[in-house]
Amino acid sequence: MNEPITQESIAAMIDVSAVQTQSTWADAVHVLETADQFGGSAIFLLGEITRRIVPELERVNRRRASEGKRRIKLGGVAGFPDGGSLTEIKCAEAAKMLELGCDEIDCVQNVGLAREGDWKGVEADLVALRKTTEGKTLKVILECPYLNDEQIAMAARVAYNAGADWIKTSTGWPEKNKTTPANVALMRRVLGPDANIKAAGGVRSLQNLLDLHTAGARLFGISWSSVVKIMEEIQERVT
Repeated sequence: MNEPITQESIAAMIDVSAVQTQSTWADAVHVLETADQFGGSAIFLLGEITRRIVPELERVNRRRASEGKRRIKLGGVAGFPDGGSLTEIKCAEAAKMLELGCDEIDCVQNVGLAREGDWKGVEADLVALRKTTEGKTLKVILECPYLNDEQIAMAARVAYNAGADWIKTSTGWPEKNKTTPANVALMRRVLGPDANIKAAGGVRSLQNLLDLHTAGARLFGISWSSVVKIMEEIQERVT
């Protein structure tokens, strides 16, 4: 990074999340508190908990506005985590998230179709989602751990051409083969310097984040507990 490494500069590039099956309301509270404390870009939760967090986030953002602090955005998920839902279901899910007040949507491409090489099917799914989310930020998750390099490259192109604002590496659900700097570097080579790339899945240390940033990622999806750890690492580094 060219700019000094501070908690504020790093946190501004982090979407704080709790999006695992076992994530609870307590985790959601931690997500919001962590984003508020360090100035995270956005928070991401699973659907029902997203509905419940809205009034709490609004309260926090009113206070932050009175203090002259940046607003924390609300993210919603669609087709999460497998991407295999019917397109109509994905679009309905995205529409509902926007109705709840989400500023942006993280959707999962149809991973099975990508693995089969049915790129027309992948594209049609994403074009419909782009139409549903028009005017809002759309991030498309490729789920790199399940794809080879050729599939990652093609999936990145298809998502970008379908109008995605950000191309994201993973949901973070795969237990093995987490997102790597090589995944991000490949996406950057394919998409060029102007595309927005979000890295997620196993980002658990400051060095890991910096390596992914060097490879080309400019936004990171990280669990709240790992965000706290990274912020502690930064504090130790600058003191």
